Amino acid sequence: MDFYYDRVSLSPDSFTGQFILTKNRDFIPQGWSQVNVGQWYLGVLGLPVLDVETTSEHRIGWCVGYPITGEQKSERIITLRTLERNSIDMLAIENFYEHTGGKYILILLTRDEQSLFLDPYGSLATVFSTTEPIIASTPTLLPDEHEWNEELIKVLNMPESGLWFPSGLTPKKGVRRLLPNHCLSLDNWSVRRHWPTSEADVAVEYDEHDVERNVDTIAASIKSSIGIVAAHHPLQFSLTAGRDSRMLLACARDVLQCASFFTFAEKNETVDTHIALRLATRFNLNHVFIPVQDANEAEMRHWLYLTGHSVSGAIWKIHKSLQNLDRNRVLLPGMGGEVGRSFYWRQSDEEDTALSAKDLLERCGLPQDGEIRLETNSWLSELSGFNAFSILDLFYIEQRLGCWAAPQHYGNKVSLFEFSPFNHRKIFRSMMKLPYEYRRRQELTKDICLDSWSALLMLPFNEFTGIKKYAGQIRNLAYRTLSPGYRVIKKTLSSWQGGS
Repeated sequence: MDFYYDRVSLSPDSFTGQFILTKNRDFIPQGWSQVNVGQWYLGVLGLPVLDVETTSEHRIGWCVGYPITGEQKSERIITLRTLERNSIDMLAIENFYEHTGGKYILILLTRDEQSLFLDPYGSLATVFSTTEPIIASTPTLLPDEHEWNEELIKVLNMPESGLWFPSGLTPKKGVRRLLPNHCLSLDNWSVRRHWPTSEADVAVEYDEHDVERNVDTIAASIKSSIGIVAAHHPLQFSLTAGRDSRMLLACARDVLQCASFFTFAEKNETVDTHIALRLATRFNLNHVFIPVQDANEAEMRHWLYLTGHSVSGAIWKIHKSLQNLDRNRVLLPGMGGEVGRSFYWRQSDEEDTALSAKDLLERCGLPQDGEIRLETNSWLSELSGFNAFSILDLFYIEQRLGCWAAPQHYGNKVSLFEFSPFNHRKIFRSMMKLPYEYRRRQELTKDICLDSWSALLMLPFNEFTGIKKYAGQIRNLAYRTLSPGYRVIKKTLSSWQGGS
């Protein structure tokens, strides 16, 4: 095994933002806050824990993290719209998703039924032991009896490859990742999909009024989440040449007085720094450039440990760049906006395109190892009756966001807290309902800007302006040729910022 998988000695506060749910409180590290209901003990470090109550004010569990809802009656209480106290009311759960954004897990401990639910893209990443009742934020917080899966680590070439563990797999044997849109029963330790249940839940709507309504829903949900947080905390956004950051900028127009913006800066001018400077200058934004920094060996080992060795690649090596962010602001990255941009689609795809596990793994560059293909086949079997575009969208949400984006948050403690404004059930569903060609043409950003801040469209997406449009193309071509790591770093930063 590579020395990166040796145990790392970290200070107790290094795990800020992480959690453990267990029946054995001895597994909870010293110094962590604890609460319990019956046999279940919840330990957290630097994470809010809100009581979940029914409409009759009967406590039925906890919401851990940062749920963002305009309906919250107290900073410490979340109300589930149900009178049911003995079992889990799934209609009330789905209604909760309709009105809640942010970053959270929902733990329901009713008398007859107990389950754990994730936010829409599983941004508060969650793993669980298959052999004992313990759930945690990362595999490294689980007991040492769970050994490293050396064969799988080697197949994925972790941590150098830039890949991740898909389909519920993790780097440890007997440890599974809970995927978005799935819940874990705390009674019988089974996992099931709770959304979407059929193609009808996300069926495309072609009528012009339906398209407009879905676009309005997306914009309104983003603005609502941003506005609720801005009422209490200063904000910070990444600013790139891409579409997702432009959408967030448009939707943040009413709260610019408490918002700052940053752009990662490499040695040479990039299209991101070029367009970001023009946006910041033209619209008088509070903006800074942050130089890309390489982490040293010790810092890379610490980051891997904090993320449970679940992600790899350039972000592992350059995560130090994020440390220059303002820790007193809430960070709002653009992860999730790709769902509106047909991320894993190919031009030849049709609704009835047959997709196998092999096809899906090829599209995201994952190997065809037996265990990986077997688990991806199992995930795909849940989606019988869904068309190819819906499967590809759910693959992005559940596999790319849930398995790659979410775990890395635990290594990037660089702000008051962070959440993606795209991380909302209404938004993902509305994006999936947009006509296919509309999404292929990437029309969503244009329409949101036209409605919220049309002047933002004066500058192009992902293109230099003026003479630099041509000079930049030549310079970047030469730089890519001379620097083999350029594409990897560029792609990683762009994905992290939602800058495509």
